Amino acid sequence: MISKQEIKHILETVSFKQSVPPFLKSIYSDNINVKGFNLYDEQLDLVEEVFNNIMGSNLGCAVVELPTGYGKSLIAMSVMILMYHFNMIKQSQASFVVCNKKLLQTQYHDSFKFLLLMKGKDNYLCPARSNHITASVAPCTDPNYDCSYKDSCTYMCTKTAMDSLPIAVINYAWYLTYLHKENYWRFNGLQVFDECHLMPSMLMEKLNVNRLELAEQLRAILIMLGRASASTLPEIVARAESYETIANVVEKEVKECVDILRARASSVGMLDESEEQLHDWASTISTNIDMFRFLSKKSGGTLRYDRIGDKLLINPLSGVYNAILSKSSYSLFMSSTIEEKYYLESILKDAGMNEKGEKRTVTYIKRPSLFDRDKRLINVIRGFRVSSRFLQSEENIKALVNLSHTIATEYHPEERGIIFVNSYEQANYFTSLDDPRYFVHLKGEALYPLIEGHDKSKNGILVSPVVSEGFDFKGDKSRFQIVFKIPFLAPNTEEEKIYGEQWYFSEAMNKLIQMTGRSIRNKSDYASSYILDENLDYLLRNFDPPEWWRDSLNYLN
Repeated sequence: MISKQEIKHILETVSFKQSVPPFLKSIYSDNINVKGFNLYDEQLDLVEEVFNNIMGSNLGCAVVELPTGYGKSLIAMSVMILMYHFNMIKQSQASFVVCNKKLLQTQYHDSFKFLLLMKGKDNYLCPARSNHITASVAPCTDPNYDCSYKDSCTYMCTKTAMDSLPIAVINYAWYLTYLHKENYWRFNGLQVFDECHLMPSMLMEKLNVNRLELAEQLRAILIMLGRASASTLPEIVARAESYETIANVVEKEVKECVDILRARASSVGMLDESEEQLHDWASTISTNIDMFRFLSKKSGGTLRYDRIGDKLLINPLSGVYNAILSKSSYSLFMSSTIEEKYYLESILKDAGMNEKGEKRTVTYIKRPSLFDRDKRLINVIRGFRVSSRFLQSEENIKALVNLSHTIATEYHPEERGIIFVNSYEQANYFTSLDDPRYFVHLKGEALYPLIEGHDKSKNGILVSPVVSEGFDFKGDKSRFQIVFKIPFLAPNTEEEKIYGEQWYFSEAMNKLIQMTGRSIRNKSDYASSYILDENLDYLLRNFDPPEWWRDSLNYLN
């Protein structure tokens, strides 16, 4: 056991070095010194508990539920640095922080400059093709292509650096794309999953299959390449009762198509727009088949696909999590919206043993809010039961817009804020107010210039359907936030039939807690939230939120 005082001393004096490859020195400093992790007492207590629980097992796994604004990134990096300091993880072993959005990746990198920032191929331009195409269709996607630009290509240098630098920050899309590639990365250290409440829905989006959509994509690929199988394979896929059938039937053909398209990209320099789309489809199908093989192996044969209508849904999710846990010695799941029973009895219910029969310890840790209740009030306004049907009425939407405008005008005239709507159509109604305070995110419009304008304004109000998670509006950037509607998914979806009611209500509560936490980001911060939907009562009857969040509720008539 390592004492709190010892941890404090180490984090205040630690020096952590990474040798950066020459080409990346413009992005990262060489031999980076990380000194002075200054944590307040509550954070130190948590680091001590997490570290000592993980340290007590060769296969430690901790699930940590923290209120928004607790400082998850600082907690995660402190635990990771301690593990390297005590040689629980060796410099030859890689560790990762996995985030939801590229913006959050950048925030991690800005806060901890020693982190290698690795994004997907679409974020890197190809110097071999005068930066006209991205790395996703570059000649180097052909494994036989030896690129003369590899020493000055940001993508290749960053990818190579992952073989030497111990710590990187990646996003979930990247992680899930390469999860199945056993030899793609050095990986036996600590993996940290930030905003881990998003993982179930991301896994479903990545792994679940719509037979008809897949059949049409396959048909387009095969027809374009003149493959004789275009008349037979898509029909087999459209009627397949299992994903294993699909994988067995199309695997060889799809991989050949990927090779053909890669060779074409290499020889002609770039693919046209339609060819690039087909290349993306073929690559995704091929990757998903490889992922299916990997997950089936790691789950010990317990993983299956259940068919509901035209969808093939992976089940159980706990089998996928076992495969994820197999990638490292230590795992840390962190979020402000983790429901203990759901996570331990459903998501991680089979995590107690790895594929070698070695015992894995799973610890659940949670903390109360550090903020005074008055600094984080969530005001529930009665009067509207906002359903999808309710929002079909233009008058009803206008009523919500007018109520939001009244709250902003009467209670927060000199403060900036955020309004969470559910669609661009709803956001558009705010333009009719003809008020320069509103920065309205319309469909097709770039979001980040709007956020910059809002942040620089005196009392601007950002209205958007896409800023509920992964965005940081700390301090005076936002002192109030308004929630139009409880974010229920469409009822009776195929996913709900497979994963159950608990998953359905968990998804809604997770999103709601994330919304009400965007404006309260540290111990000294404060903001008021307003929920305009009485359906909160229905959600609370079916799902128990964290105590600190329920305690923040303040009902208004």
